[in-house]
Amino acid sequence: MAILKEHKGDYGLQRLYGNLGAIFLTPISGLLIDRSSEEDGDQDYRPAFYLYCALKVLGAAVILFLDLDFRKPSNKVLKDFRGLLKKPEILAFLVVMLISGICFGVLDTFLFWLLQDLGAKKYLMGITVTVGSLAGIPILVASGFIFKKLGLANTIILGFAFYVFRMLGYSFITNPWWCMPFEALECFTVSLMSAAAVSYAADLATPATLATLQGVYGGLYYGVG
Repeated sequence: MAILKEHKGDYGLQRLYGNLGAIFLTPISGLLIDRSSEEDGDQDYRPAFYLYCALKVLGAAVILFLDLDFRKPSNKVLKDFRGLLKKPEILAFLVVMLISGICFGVLDTFLFWLLQDLGAKKYLMGITVTVGSLAGIPILVASGFIFKKLGLANTIILGFAFYVFRMLGYSFITNPWWCMPFEALECFTVSLMSAAAVSYAADLATPATLATLQGVYGGLYYGVG
């Protein structure tokens, strides 16, 4: 976010590239797992790990060329963090992100198990990610306009409302393909909500506490939640 602010970039458009990667690579990963499992007779997830590691190495190589020396690091990290927790708006934001992280974690952990119980192949599971990522592209492109019209806090609340709708929808499906409409709603619960949360955290933080607040938010959402 610090780099985007420096170059007056749009986080929603930046996140768009992550969606493009998920659109193409997730179903490929699922197809490789299906092919490898057919040959061995057992579920073989090694192709997904090989692909993941290769992309991580490629990403690390690209990061080496980024100029991250845009400001001096803070020497008062703990003091800055305590200062953040004294602000009710930031505390409320972190609680909201924890709850939304729990919703994200439940779906991320158990949705594929549900689809597997319904007889889904691995390539179908990969397609669910593609559907959600495709739906997120126009939303991310329009995210700046949406934030101006609704506000960042209201956009996060909208994401919560769609989480409720998705959870209810999954509880009724009896065919794995029926999950696709609810996966398309990921454009609101993940793409738009995450973009709003990152932008909101950047607005709440000072230059000295930006990295700290982003780290705490990410830890609560992706880790604790």
